[in-house]
Amino acid sequence: MRDGPGTARPENRTCRRALRQLKRPRPEYATVMADPIARHGEFHMKPLTVFLCSLTLCVLPAQGSKAGEVADAARSGDVGTLIRLLDNGAPVDEPGVASPLHFAIMSGHHETARILLERGADPNADSALGTPLMVAAGRDRTEILALLLAHDADPNVVGGREDRTPLHTAAFSGAAEAVQVLLASGADPLARAKFGDTALHLAVQKNRTAVAEMLREVTNWTPPQPPTEADLLEADTEKGREAVQVCQVCHPLAAGKFSKGPTLWNVVGRPVAGFNDFPYSIAMREDGGTWNIARLDAFLADPRMAMPGNMMAAGNDRVEVTDRETRWALIAYLKTLK
Repeated sequence: MRDGPGTARPENRTCRRALRQLKRPRPEYATVMADPIARHGEFHMKPLTVFLCSLTLCVLPAQGSKAGEVADAARSGDVGTLIRLLDNGAPVDEPGVASPLHFAIMSGHHETARILLERGADPNADSALGTPLMVAAGRDRTEILALLLAHDADPNVVGGREDRTPLHTAAFSGAAEAVQVLLASGADPLARAKFGDTALHLAVQKNRTAVAEMLREVTNWTPPQPPTEADLLEADTEKGREAVQVCQVCHPLAAGKFSKGPTLWNVVGRPVAGFNDFPYSIAMREDGGTWNIARLDAFLADPRMAMPGNMMAAGNDRVEVTDRETRWALIAYLKTLK
């Protein structure tokens, strides 16, 4: 039984239970909301997160008498019901936090995905889950990837909250076959996500070795021309002193000090990952070499490309110093720290 237009009544036990819990006082949720840090955040947020996600999926679209029915049929793989709904005028791109096509792909139902695409579903529609290609790529569903690409899905369209491409998602998940399919279909390995991440950077960061090797072969990056000694002599060290204040958020300047990052004292000429007791990223420990002028200049210009997977480029900040004058002034100042 369904309610009238404009409402959607959940028919399964999970949804009914979630709605009952919504009405019931939950002291553990109140504690989390009042002091999430004191409760150590992520671990204690899990019950609330699971509950809210369950409830969201229950009440997803609630517009019109057929609200949610197309998505339900797509998600469950119910071909007969899906065809009947579409034949009766239900929207193929039914509104909600994700389209019926997203749900078909998420559940791995090739046939319902095919029907939706042939009925005109948007293969590049964005959602909270990203684009349909992102959903398929993250789950390494190569047959569905091929289906989407055959229906004009664009492998370089960005989506989701971090503006990632399908290649980013596949690399992050370690979906090697999906990476191969996407690269063969023209996916750009140099594409940047919202915070500057490349697919290679994400693969190395998540220790997806096979995918990282695949991406290294197609990721070509030329570092900038480094400064000469004469260039550094002419650089404005006072400007470099001002620029280093941003670095000090994570890196102390005094000898022997550590914070989120190691000290910048005597960094010029120091071995990369030169402190045995500091928790460097795997990428930096395996890099080797020394912080000479050329390496520093390349790393400061684009840390995600100069050393993919390093932790300095792991946050949601753009840490690259793209302005050459500022970068060279910063290096000139770092040379004085000894």
